[in-house]
Amino acid sequence: MKLQYKAAGLMILIGVIILLLLTVFYTVQNRQVVLQKELQNIKNISEEIARHMDSHLKANAQIASTISSAPIILGALLKSNSEFETLSETERKNEINTRNRQWKESKDISDSFIQKHLSNPVAKFLKMQQINIPGFYGEIFLTNRFGAMIASTGKLTTLAHAHKYWWKAAYHEGEGRIFFDDRGFDACVEGYVIGVVVPVKKNNKIIGILKCNINIMGPLTNVLQEYDSLHHGKIQIVRTKGLILAEKGKEPLSNKLREDWIQRLQTKKVGAEFIEENNNRNLVAYSPISLTMGSEKFGFGGKYESVDHIKGNEGEGWHVVITLGEEVAVKDADKTTRLLIIVGLVFTALTSFIALFLGRWIAKPLVQLTDTTQKIGEGHLDTRINIVTNDEIGNLAKSINNMTENLENTLTSRDNLIQEIELRKQAEERIKASLKEKETLLQEIHHRVKNNMSVISGLLNLQMNNTDNKIAKEALQDSQNRVQSMSKIHETLYWSDNLAAIDLKTYLSELGGTIFQNYSISNKVQFKVEAENIMIGVKQASPVGLIVNELITNCLKYAFADDREGEILLELKSKKENEVELTVSDNGVGIPEDFNLKTADSLGLKLVKMLAENQLNGSIDINSTNGTKFTIKFNIDET
Repeated sequence: MKLQYKAAGLMILIGVIILLLLTVFYTVQNRQVVLQKELQNIKNISEEIARHMDSHLKANAQIASTISSAPIILGALLKSNSEFETLSETERKNEINTRNRQWKESKDISDSFIQKHLSNPVAKFLKMQQINIPGFYGEIFLTNRFGAMIASTGKLTTLAHAHKYWWKAAYHEGEGRIFFDDRGFDACVEGYVIGVVVPVKKNNKIIGILKCNINIMGPLTNVLQEYDSLHHGKIQIVRTKGLILAEKGKEPLSNKLREDWIQRLQTKKVGAEFIEENNNRNLVAYSPISLTMGSEKFGFGGKYESVDHIKGNEGEGWHVVITLGEEVAVKDADKTTRLLIIVGLVFTALTSFIALFLGRWIAKPLVQLTDTTQKIGEGHLDTRINIVTNDEIGNLAKSINNMTENLENTLTSRDNLIQEIELRKQAEERIKASLKEKETLLQEIHHRVKNNMSVISGLLNLQMNNTDNKIAKEALQDSQNRVQSMSKIHETLYWSDNLAAIDLKTYLSELGGTIFQNYSISNKVQFKVEAENIMIGVKQASPVGLIVNELITNCLKYAFADDREGEILLELKSKKENEVELTVSDNGVGIPEDFNLKTADSLGLKLVKMLAENQLNGSIDINSTNGTKFTIKFNIDET
C-alpha cells in the first residue's frame, strides 16, 4: 500500500514539474512570437495609413490643378501679366508696392479697390468652388506671375505675395511644382489647414500661382476613427520634429513625442521596434507619408508662425506613428497560458486521485497496470496489458487495451483533422483578405467615380459661367444637376458600411438640398421631406435620383413664377410587400388641364416617364389640383 501512495505522490510531483516547465517554455516562446507578429502588424498598418494619406493629398492637388486650368483663370492671368509686362522692373515693383499698401490700409471691405479683387469674374468662380464642396475650402486666391493678387474669395492680409516662401516654392525658379503649405491650426476656421499651391502654366511657362487653403481636419479624424476600430494601438500623425497633428481625443499640435522617438523619425524611413518608456516596453511602428518628404513634383513645408495660424511647419514631413503596449499585445496569449495551467493542474489532480483510489484495492496487478499505463501516457500507444482474468482487473485490462487502441486510432484521425482544420483556416483567412481587398477596391471605385463626376460637374459649371445664352445655361444647369444626383449616390456609398444599398430618405433629402442650393432659391420657397427609411439597391437608386432631380427642377423653374411663395413636398412611403410610393408635389401655379405626359415635349418630363416605366418598371400619375403632384409607384428589386 505504501508503494502505491509513494507512486501517487511521485506522479503528482512529476506532473507539476513537467507542467511548470512546459508552461514556462510555452509562455516565453509564444510571447516572443506574438510580439514579433504584432510588431510586423502595426508596421504594415502604419504603411497602409501613410499610403492612404498620400493618396488623399494627391487627390487635393488634382482638384486644385483642375481649377487652375479653367479658361476663365488662364484668360485673367494673361490679361494681368500683359498689363504688368508693359512696365519696367522698377515701375512694376513700385506699382505692386503701391497696390499692396492701399490694400493693407483699406479696412472697409466695401471699398471699390477691395471689391475689384473680391467681386470680379475669377473671384466669383473661385467662390463657386467653395459652394460646390461646403466646408472643404478656406481662402482661394490667384496671383499673376509677378506675385500680385488678382482675385480672392476673401480679404487677405496682403496683395503682394512674390516674396512669400510658399509662392517661391511653387514657382520653383521658373520650373514650377505643386507645393503643400503646412500652415498649422487655423483659428479662423477652427481646423487644420493645408495650402495647396499650384503653378498655372501656358505653353510650359508659369503665368500665375493659385493657392487653395483646405481644411483637412475631417480627413485626418476619419483616418484615425477608421483604423482605431480595426486595431487597439494608439495611432498618431506626427511632424518630423515631434509635434502631433492628429490623435484621437487630443487637440491638434497640443502634444509632442519624446525626443528619443523623434530621432527615429529623422531617418524618414519605415521602422518598427521595441522602446522602453517609464519601465514599460512599447511596440512602436513609424512610416513617413512620402508626399510630405518633398520631391521634384511636390514640395512640402511651411513657416512656424503666420497670421491667424498656430504652430506652422518648420520644413518637416509627416509620419504615421502607432504605439502598442507590450502587455496589451500579449494579453490574449497570457489568457491562453493561464488556461493551460488550470487544465494541466486539474488533469494532474484527477490522475493522482484515481491512482490513490485504485491503490487501496489493488496490489500487485495494479503495479503492472501503472507501469503499462505510464508507458501509454508517454506516447507508446502500441503497448498492451498482459493480464488475463475474469475479475474487474481483467476487465479493466481489456478496457485499457481497447482504449489504447481507440486512442491510437483517434490520435491518428485527430492529427489528420487538425491538419485539415488548419488548411481550412488558411483558406478562410485568404477569403477574408480577398473580400476585404475587394470591398476596399469597390469603396475606392465609388470614391473615384464621385470625384470624376465632381470634376464633370465643375467643368459644366465652368462652361455655364462662360456662356451668355440663357437656354444653354439652363441646359448646362440641368445636366450639372443630373450629374450631381448620380455623384451623390457614389458619395453616399463611399461613406457607408453597406456598399450594396443606400438609404433613400438620406439620399433624396441631401439631393433636394443640393438642387435648391444650385438654383439659389429665396426663402419664399420651402423644401419639405416626409420620408420613411427605405433601403434600395444602386441599380434603382440612380433612376430614382434622376426622377426627383427633374421633378424638383421643374417645380423651381415653373411652379413659382412672379416671386410667389410656396412649398415643394417630397414624400416617400413603403406600401404592401416591396412597393414604394414616391411623390413630388408643389402648391404653385399648376399645369394646364389638357396636359398629357405622353405628348409632352419637355425633355425632363420625357426622361421622368422613361425612367419610371422602363428603368423602374413602375407607374406615374399626375394630379393638377392645388398645384402639381407627381406620384411614382414601383417595386424594390429583391437583388
